[in-house]
Amino acid sequence: DISNMEKMLDIFEELQQMLITGYLNAFTLSIKDCSQILYHVCLSDVLYIQASNHHVIVHMKDACITSRSYSMDELTDMTAGTLLRCHRRFLINPFYVQSYDRTTRYAILDTERIPVGKVYKDAFENKLQHYINGELS
Repeated sequence: DISNMEKMLDIFEELQQMLITGYLNAFTLSIKDCSQILYHVCLSDVLYIQASNHHVIVHMKDACITSRSYSMDELTDMTAGTLLRCHRRFLINPFYVQSYDRTTRYAILDTERIPVGKVYKDAFENKLQHYINGELS
C-alpha cells in the first residue's frame, strides 16, 4: 500500500534527522571497554556506574562494561541530566532507586546499597526529589 510506504518513509526521514542532529545520542552512552571495543549503551539500561582502582564499571540490567578510558567527572558530564552523582565513586540512575535512607545516606537499587557522600548529599537529594516529582526525565 502506497500510503503505508509514505508513512514509513516519513518515519525513516525523521529518525535519520534525529541521528544527524544528535538528538538520539542524548539518551546513549558511548563507552570503550578495556579492550577498546566501543559500546553504545542506552542510559535507561544503566543501573549505576562505579569507579574502582582506575577503572569504571558500568552496571546494567544484564551486563557490566569495565573501562579505563574515562574519569568519573567525564562520565558525570557525559550522562548529565540522566544519572545522578551521589558519591566520588558512584553515579546512579534515579529510575532504579527503590529507597533512600537519609540517616545512613544509602540509596537502595535492587540488591545494591550505594553510598551517598557528604559532598554530594544535598544536590543528590534535591535532584532525586525533582525526579520523584516528575520534574526530571
